[in-house]
Amino acid sequence: MGGSYIMKDTKVCPKCESLNIKKFDRYYASGGLAYIYVRTSSFGGVEVRLYVCSDCGYTETWIDKKDLTKIKDSKYAQKI
Repeated sequence: MGGSYIMKDTKVCPKCESLNIKKFDRYYASGGLAYIYVRTSSFGGVEVRLYVCSDCGYTETWIDKKDLTKIKDSKYAQKI
């Protein structure tokens, strides 16, 4: 497959080439419903989207492009 081989864009697993991709905006954790949430300020944050291949278990996490500015400006993030 040419070009981008990112699961959220291609809907194909880059590890096993499966088409059985699932997207999760939220997931269940011990104690009830939880969001994968990245804190960006004292009063806010951004959600992280989870893409999972239901055949091999390969997983990708993504933050929506509209939220990237919040991440770049966050005092809670460490530059590596």
